[in-house]
Amino acid sequence: MFQFRHERHTHTDWSIENRQIKTTEVTIDAEVLYRDDGFKLIRLGKKWRYDGYFRYEKNGVSFEFKANRAHPGGTITGTYSVFLEFKRGRRLGDTDWPIPRSKVEEIAADIDAALRAWPTAPQQENIPVGVVSFAVRTSGAVPGSNPDPTSENDTRYEFTVGHPVTVRHVPPSTRWQRRLVPYRGGDKWRPDVVREREALIRDDGIQLIRFATIKGPADDGPDTYRYVEGDLSFDFYAERRMGMGPMTDTWEVQLDPDPRRHVAGLSSELRTRLGPDRCAEVVGNIEEALYAWPQWGYEYETPTNRVVFLDVNRCHIQ
Repeated sequence: MFQFRHERHTHTDWSIENRQIKTTEVTIDAEVLYRDDGFKLIRLGKKWRYDGYFRYEKNGVSFEFKANRAHPGGTITGTYSVFLEFKRGRRLGDTDWPIPRSKVEEIAADIDAALRAWPTAPQQENIPVGVVSFAVRTSGAVPGSNPDPTSENDTRYEFTVGHPVTVRHVPPSTRWQRRLVPYRGGDKWRPDVVREREALIRDDGIQLIRFATIKGPADDGPDTYRYVEGDLSFDFYAERRMGMGPMTDTWEVQLDPDPRRHVAGLSSELRTRLGPDRCAEVVGNIEEALYAWPQWGYEYETPTNRVVFLDVNRCHIQ
């Protein structure tokens, strides 16, 4: 259905120099998927925190958009987050934005099909795509006119295509139970405040406590988790969402200390004290808990297929 090739394409990039925005025309040897109905999806590289910057072309409609399936640490997931933003009045083919939602969904179907067909790079693990989530936004206004507030539903909405894919068929451990526990700490600004925290507690008393990171109207992780086992306690980062995007099928975990955010992590001193075997046991307990961590407050359950530790090798675990 799709064919893959390389073509020369130009796009506009920008940077800030001396507090001024500088634009540059960049010509690249772009990767392209094309179909016999004239549809092209052109990958122009990366854009900020998004691992895919694309151009859509079909029947005179052309625009650029961002798509991401990687966590901040670079871990590829089975979930795509696609962000489409159009300026009000922008020309799309023979009409101006906003166009009917049905037309946007036709465009989304093209993008969805191409992203699922996109070839896997030789050095990259082949991760199947389950859900492709679309966020559609409108910015600006037509000069000399006032936006119609009643049209907001037609110009700002979200929808998903596809279904979560289950790759890992091992059931999560039943040893962990969800609790809301009163706990002191986890807030660097008010460390003495006691709040109810979400936690998983294993039948032998080991706890994994979540300190949610709230940066805006929705959870914008990564979150901090505290591992507690007897007199052993340390904080680390873990996240299975991409910013404020959809829930992914993959946990990305960072155990290293982060002094900028006051996260002690699994420090080199603690690793040395624990030794490699005990360190491997602790990491295994964290992995077991994250596979068992339930989803609360989401439309559908996304299975957890992987737990990826960015820095587990630094624990000298083989």
